[in-house]
Amino acid sequence: MTRDQNAPDSLARIGEAPKVDPSSVWSALADAWEDLFPLREPRTALCRTLIAPGGAFLDAGCGTGALVRALWQDGIDALGFDLDPGFVEVASRTLPGERVVRGD
Repeated sequence: MTRDQNAPDSLARIGEAPKVDPSSVWSALADAWEDLFPLREPRTALCRTLIAPGGAFLDAGCGTGALVRALWQDGIDALGFDLDPGFVEVASRTLPGERVVRGD
């Protein structure tokens, strides 16, 4: 790779940056996610009003499953999936069975 002699050194190092697996970054945050971004009641309440009695709920990109857990505890058949294995692992600690699975 040739570089412009006038370019800052930091730009020259971009091609040398180590490759990082994005899922490892998300997984590293999984245990702290609900402390950093707690589930807010207005979101849960809105979902409750949109689900018909006896209906089900699917949360795509559910993260640690906080919304799935809240709705499931209210008796709603709630399920979720997330791409990140760390988030799914955290969700599996607080939800029975396979309420949250890894998927895209």
